[in-house]
Amino acid sequence: MRRDQERWQRFNWPDEQWQPGASLSWTSTQAMERILADYRGSWSLIRLLERAQVTPVDSSTFKVVWKAQDGLPLNYLLRVEQGKGPLALLELKNFRLPGQVFLTGRSMKDAEEYGEDADE
Repeated sequence: MRRDQERWQRFNWPDEQWQPGASLSWTSTQAMERILADYRGSWSLIRLLERAQVTPVDSSTFKVVWKAQDGLPLNYLLRVEQGKGPLALLELKNFRLPGQVFLTGRSMKDAEEYGEDADE
């Protein structure tokens, strides 16, 4: 199996493209160019990343692995400038806001439930 020389490719996300998208393709020695995923829209990079297995390498580098249709791994290193970069959004996947965020016109009973003084 031939591997291209490793090189870093810089990109900005989100960017100002008119038609944002993210796709993952590679060239196989047996099947020529192959596409694992092709997403359109502002959240396309997140959709692509949520299909991957992500492992931290150090504080700014993550190993990102997708499984190709034939089961072979597609390995990438993602280096971010701050925090986890776009990977931080994956942690919000199952987040749900509570039914009521702010209490208005609270009664003494409501305030006591939250351990506060009703006069505050």
